[in-house]
Amino acid sequence: PTERCNFACTFCSSSSIAEGQKLQDDLGLDKVFQFLDRYPETRTIIVNGGDPLMMKPDYYWEMIKGIEERGMNTSISLTTNLWDYWLHPDKWVPLFKHHKIGVTTSFNYGETRRITRKENFTEKIFLKIWTKFKEDVGYGLDFISVITEENVDKAIDNVRLAKHLGVECKLNYAMASGEESVPYPVGKMYEIYAKIYKEGLGL
Repeated sequence: PTERCNFACTFCSSSSIAEGQKLQDDLGLDKVFQFLDRYPETRTIIVNGGDPLMMKPDYYWEMIKGIEERGMNTSISLTTNLWDYWLHPDKWVPLFKHHKIGVTTSFNYGETRRITRKENFTEKIFLKIWTKFKEDVGYGLDFISVITEENVDKAIDNVRLAKHLGVECKLNYAMASGEESVPYPVGKMYEIYAKIYKEGLGL
């Protein structure tokens, strides 16, 4: 629903929006409901961004209300860095506990996922947020890792971490956005997948 993000990851197009450049307007709920009215069989709305938590919780409460008023079984899946939750947990926990809301987060080793241009999102920080979420909401978070030339040597470590935590890690290749001028080669991703399979880390 938004291009806004509170992180500065090197591989993300939200990080490359120039200072002062006009963002696209946030997605109005009227557009969401128009879509749902047209496709009432929709089972899941996957929300990414930008970061979904740059929207106010009321945005999602209204979305839930619209879904329930339509008698739909649609759920909402938020893919978020959880930084605003970390800073303001009371603002988000009631929403995260709603039965129609699911949350996935993101982490990868290396220096591509950044809180600011100079501060990396480290394993230590990630695990603090991951643990707090599990305590507050009641389940361990699956996460997405984005692979680039800069962090490919640590790609399998992300999957090992997920295995250690008892959750799943989805490896995505970086697209041509942010500071990435070309996408990470899909063929090389298959080589990583093969290593994951050989190590017994796959599903």
